[in-house]
Amino acid sequence: MKNIIEFLQINCNKSPDKIFCVDDEGSYTYANALQIVKNIASFFADKNIQNQPIMIRAERNNKTLLSILAIIMSNNYYVPVNPDFSKEKVESVIESSHINYELITDGNAEIFTNEHFNYNDCVMFKADEKLLDDVSKNYDINNNIY
Repeated sequence: MKNIIEFLQINCNKSPDKIFCVDDEGSYTYANALQIVKNIASFFADKNIQNQPIMIRAERNNKTLLSILAIIMSNNYYVPVNPDFSKEKVESVIESSHINYELITDGNAEIFTNEHFNYNDCVMFKADEKLLDDVSKNYDINNNIY
């Protein structure tokens, strides 16, 4: 096994109905989690967003975990930002990391980038295996943490 994405895929094939992650809002099976990750990754691939830092407010919940995995699967970099950071601190992170994209997991969160995407909209995007295959040809997990 090479990485966490492969771990998720292998375990989804072995035990799709077993629980992958749990938080206060609920739980996801391996099959549910992998589908959501593929949907979000396909959303970014469809927009031709690759090798880019994507900011995410890193709350401790399933949405954050699945978003990070999707960002990795889409061959992008995730930049976790503490939701309690001041506006000035977030703007500093955006500037120093050259961030153009933001994935919003909390509908009430302040938006900091011109290109921002709502988690729920991304989840509803239909996964496209061809897009994901094209992205995976350039995939290297060592390039995904900024």
